[in-house]
Amino acid sequence: MNLGEARALVRMYINEPKAQTWSDAQLNGIIQEANREVYNRLVSICPQWFASAVQFTWPANTSKINLQTHLDSTGTAIGTTVRVLGVFVLQKIGDLNQDNPPYPMIPKTRISDLYEVKFNNYTVVPSIATSYPSNLSSSITYSYCLLGPDIYCWPVPQTALIISLFRIPTVATPLADGDNLLVPRVITNQTQLFDHHELVPLLAAVKAKTAVGDPDNNLSRIYESRMESSRQSLAIDQQIQNPVQVRGVG
Repeated sequence: MNLGEARALVRMYINEPKAQTWSDAQLNGIIQEANREVYNRLVSICPQWFASAVQFTWPANTSKINLQTHLDSTGTAIGTTVRVLGVFVLQKIGDLNQDNPPYPMIPKTRISDLYEVKFNNYTVVPSIATSYPSNLSSSITYSYCLLGPDIYCWPVPQTALIISLFRIPTVATPLADGDNLLVPRVITNQTQLFDHHELVPLLAAVKAKTAVGDPDNNLSRIYESRMESSRQSLAIDQQIQNPVQVRGVG
């Protein structure tokens, strides 16, 4: 579903077939807000649907970079991120394979933990150190810490690093009528979860009704019921992806 189709549905839900109380621009703003809210709820239920990888160069002698503005290997800004799933060092830009394996950077939740490694003489896990890329020192394990849009690295790399970042990006904002809903990162990316797009105009209609003080004619109840159905179906999918271990087996 795209922005134009969603706006037509909103007008149907609020019983306004033509632009009278609401202009197209006003409804577009409400739909964009609903798109962000629905996206975030679906991400909390089934995050793997929106996860993606991006590769970029970490410049030498640089202790931090801003993920919102730093350019990836295609020249596009990495942008804002909902959650980082993993950060890896590569030998080169390109697909992961035997000739270009990912070497994990160690996540630190606190900045004090990140810089604490300097007291450990950079002790590393042998399985990582013995197979680190040839252009990197085998005596170093790189760690990272996220503070808002910034990612910090320690020790500071003396040569440029190729980084592969697995994350869940924020949702792209649909601006033109042909722009699809629930698209991660940039609007040209692949649309996800087509079966759940109706949630967006439903929520937008509730917001429109609420804004002018009109009764929503059970639209909010319909939206919550539809969201609960989505939650259950996506939770089942999540369980299939991560099966529960049977006690006493395996």
